[in-house]
Amino acid sequence: MKLTNLCYAASAALAVCLTQTASAQNWTWTGLGNDDKWSDAANWDQGTVPPPTAGDIYVNPVAYPGPVVISATDVVQNEGTMQGPEWGQTLDIYGTVIDGYALSTVGVIGGPTSVANLYGNASVTTGDSVFIGDPWWFAGIPNGRINVYDNATLATHWLQLAGHLNIYGGTVIISNGFLTGTSGAGPWGSTATTDATRRANMAGGTLVIMGSDATSVIQDAISRGIFTCYGKTGDTNSGDLTITYDGSNTTVTNVGLGGNLQSVFIEPLAQPTMAAGTFQQAKLLGNYPNVTNVLLSTTDPGVDPATLPGGAIVAFASSNPSVFTVDTNGVVTAVSAGHATLSATMGTYSNGVTVTVTAAVAPTLLHRYSFNDAPGSTSAADSVGGSKWAATLNGDAAISGGNLVLSGNVGSGATLPAGIVSNLDAVSVEAWATFPSTLGSYTYLFAFGQQDTDPDDYYYGFGGNDIMLSPCATTNIPGNLQASFELGLPGYNNGRDAVATGGSLANQANVHIVAVFNPLAGYVSVYTNAVLAATFNTQFSWLVLENFMPDPLPQVLGDDPVNYIGQSLYPASDTNGLLADIDEFRIYSGALTPGQIAADYALGPNQLIGSSTSVSLSAVLSGSNLIVKWPTSSALVTLLSSPTLGAGATWTQVAATVSLDGSGNYKVTVPATSGTQFFRLQR
Repeated sequence: MKLTNLCYAASAALAVCLTQTASAQNWTWTGLGNDDKWSDAANWDQGTVPPPTAGDIYVNPVAYPGPVVISATDVVQNEGTMQGPEWGQTLDIYGTVIDGYALSTVGVIGGPTSVANLYGNASVTTGDSVFIGDPWWFAGIPNGRINVYDNATLATHWLQLAGHLNIYGGTVIISNGFLTGTSGAGPWGSTATTDATRRANMAGGTLVIMGSDATSVIQDAISRGIFTCYGKTGDTNSGDLTITYDGSNTTVTNVGLGGNLQSVFIEPLAQPTMAAGTFQQAKLLGNYPNVTNVLLSTTDPGVDPATLPGGAIVAFASSNPSVFTVDTNGVVTAVSAGHATLSATMGTYSNGVTVTVTAAVAPTLLHRYSFNDAPGSTSAADSVGGSKWAATLNGDAAISGGNLVLSGNVGSGATLPAGIVSNLDAVSVEAWATFPSTLGSYTYLFAFGQQDTDPDDYYYGFGGNDIMLSPCATTNIPGNLQASFELGLPGYNNGRDAVATGGSLANQANVHIVAVFNPLAGYVSVYTNAVLAATFNTQFSWLVLENFMPDPLPQVLGDDPVNYIGQSLYPASDTNGLLADIDEFRIYSGALTPGQIAADYALGPNQLIGSSTSVSLSAVLSGSNLIVKWPTSSALVTLLSSPTLGAGATWTQVAATVSLDGSGNYKVTVPATSGTQFFRLQR
């Protein structure tokens, strides 16, 4: 390895970047040459191949899906950043690339992954950084990947990692190794800013971090699960990895596999018993002569995919799709209660495990703040969780008339104790509130997550890794109601956001609001007055599939999130506080169903759903309608109907408003039909 020469090349590229002028032109891939060749001038918007004086180069799949190929004889040099591959494009590099500033792979959340592959004797150097899933100007969008194969070399000053780096061969050199803008040293920072999505994997080749001893940095990354060996987490210096420091450089290598694959098995599932409606990632592992428990999953295998049998294809199957289904990537989705076998086959190797599915878990009320505390109180009692979970009032927040009164001043709100939403697979937050006038932009009914409190950090005073609800995201007119589940610090640009465009809650009285965060079932939803206002239901499988997160919500929130009512996680940038009177605030473990939300709305803020599961339905004709009633003491609140009973029954939820009859009953009015219709209740 010619470390001196490689470092010099990176330094030279940095000098080019620093001398770039505002007149430098950018080049964009168009694919109009109808081939994959970088060297085809027809593939570029300028009509020529990007010259060394080019500014930023954008490599995206707008016209040609790719891959884009830099051949072994190509020498690519530019003054700025190679912005790409972007938005699902693939860039195959066999030649030489010298980026004046950076190489940046940027993907789409929930969409196709952007991949840069370095093959053969490829050489890539950057003047400043390699951004994988770019954690800077795209705030941690993780769907980017760089794979290094053969004898290729990747050299950079800083590795800024929000996506995945796979070292299958060759050499990766980091001449500085410190991730700017975080509180910690090392190529991956020190906090959980983007640990939810980032990973570096050693499956061959060599990693070199130049300068001071980086052994502790690597060991810290191993302990956090973001540095793996053959896709295995937790390997240390005494295991399959070797970490050495020679006084100048820290070098990381791993032991060889020692031969061909010997056997495969499905890793014990994170959730061997699954609730209906949830999903998880199944992983296929393999044993080699020298190394066991190697990750073989094809989306991001722990070994060079070219070495895997059967074309690196894993065939997953369910013995009973009515119990659970499994897709080609091993994402298992629970359907209904029962037992079935999950099998996986690669080449001539196969293995199977039993999966148990139970009925969907009923949500449990954990915390209830009714704000009936004495006027002047500086805290609000939790009538369900007890004194341990009392809320502490902040700023000029006050309790008056059974409401938490928030003035609209920054810092007016309440702090809930640490751990109040920790270790929950799903969370529902319910409130009744009045918003008496115009709302300031980006005010928050609640925000639970992380804050960067280190004044030396670039993102000091910012928040992320959170769940939150804004009754007015953006401006008040038209204004959006938005529930967000966000990854990264800062959180903006990287959220699973349920957005009700124009749904601002300004000037609304006694509005019922429910936000449901259920990533293992694939959605974030927000309801107002029992009506679904918005949902984000692009399946969260990329979280568990790309990043092997068995339980995204607790992994993202962490063990000790900051929890606010009426305040944001962004004190450094807040210009508005929440102006509101909050009548009641509740937190549930689990996902409230539409029927439960409708029943709560009908009852109002000062009553709880009953506990009885032994109730009877009654039905009476009223003109052309049928009125179905049942007692409000019931815990069964979702009304279902079917035209038949028995094995052929098809029970569907009745799409009608739930209200109260004034005599202790729920009632639902549906059109009477000439056919037979049966009704029943469930949670």
